[in-house]
Amino acid sequence: MVGDRRWLQEQALALARRLGATELPAPFTGDLLYTYAALNEPEKAYRTLTEWLAQRGGVTAADRHHQCAAVALAYLGVGRLEEAEQALALGPFPHPTDVHLECRWTWVSGEVLCARGRYAQARDLCVAYLGRAAERKDEAKLTSCLGKIIEEDPSLALTQRRILATGALNALFMQPTGYAGDVGQPEQRVGQVGFRLTF
Repeated sequence: MVGDRRWLQEQALALARRLGATELPAPFTGDLLYTYAALNEPEKAYRTLTEWLAQRGGVTAADRHHQCAAVALAYLGVGRLEEAEQALALGPFPHPTDVHLECRWTWVSGEVLCARGRYAQARDLCVAYLGRAAERKDEAKLTSCLGKIIEEDPSLALTQRRILATGALNALFMQPTGYAGDVGQPEQRVGQVGFRLTF
């Protein structure tokens, strides 16, 4: 089914280019980049992206803005993280009519953060979006991103169990997995005061 979708999208993009359509290539290219990513064809996605960016007349700023997540996903697929981050710098999309674009931006941003090893930031980004989104379009993508984050670093699970399935107490419950100031931790701690209550 996705293969059929890819074929139709490739034909639609080729037709739009042949007809010289000015507004259609951007959304057609973006959709095709997502499809290539779903099919695990990063080289095709990157080739399609470079052809689109090199098209006669260039790509408008509005088209780059609206397709920034798809562009970043294509760069991410071939390991070009710096270019992916530059593309994502054009988002997010706070306007109510761009909810689906904000969701895609958040999903791809989470993937880029995971590629950088910043799992906590990726989790926080995705959870923040899910918490504020009134209309959760493409929620499955964010859920898959959160699943990947937890799979890569299980210590970042959204809920921890105090008692393990074996009935024993979890010795790692509420124990920190990272400290401010450590490598890969963006926070800087000046001081800390706290207490723990045990019931």
